[in-house]
Amino acid sequence: MNNQELEKLTKVLELFEYQLYIENGYKNINGGYTEADMFNFDDEYIDIEANYGIYGEIKHTEQFNLKREHLMNWELSIAQIANLIEN
Repeated sequence: MNNQELEKLTKVLELFEYQLYIENGYKNINGGYTEADMFNFDDEYIDIEANYGIYGEIKHTEQFNLKREHLMNWELSIAQIANLIEN
């Protein structure tokens, strides 16, 4: 991946983390967290692992993917790309 893709992916993952944080109700829970990181990629897909839960109590791990063509589509906004991340 080139630097432009990595910078854009960083922004997409930050928004994706926030979406998971809200969707799972951690916004109103003390100790709630979400983390999403790329762990692999090829020419077609970017593999993402998300960890979320409540520190010291609950932990969930899920894997997602994003079509690399979405990330490279400069007409899509960060929010649109984050919404295209799939299970």
